Amino acid sequence: MDNLPARILRTCAKELSINRKRKDTVSSTEFKKDNERITDKREIVNRFNEYFVNVGANLAKKITANTNLSFKSYLKGNYMDSMLLTPVCEQEIKKELENLDPSKSCGHDNIMPKIVKQLATELSEPLSHIINLTFSTGKLPVDFKTSIVIPVYKSGDNCEFNN
Repeated sequence: MDNLPARILRTCAKELSINRKRKDTVSSTEFKKDNERITDKREIVNRFNEYFVNVGANLAKKITANTNLSFKSYLKGNYMDSMLLTPVCEQEIKKELENLDPSKSCGHDNIMPKIVKQLATELSEPLSHIINLTFSTGKLPVDFKTSIVIPVYKSGDNCEFNN
């Protein structure tokens, strides 16, 4: 039986040599908002951030609420200051890793889901440890708070932030 680092390196080398094609995403270097032309990359990123940060609030404005009801009327029981996070086990993590869709793109760590899926057995122990530490300490690793947002053009003017 081979050792873990050697197996990880062989799997990574094998997978990284595959010629992968990326689907087209929004590649425009020019966007517009309220007929203002925006070409500065930092400004484009900030405008996308502004758009996505406000999606929830803008949707909430469209909901007509019954102002006669308190939010407490939707809750059954006493759950004040209560949240239950039970420790995860290696088998749960392994099952979730094995269920990853290998056709999905990498995260900010640039590790392909196909590689993670293939190494589910080896990764389940350290990941379950990290997750359980997160539950017990209430502290989330910084890398868990990072995401990649890639705008995908849907319809209409592809220079508009909401498309």
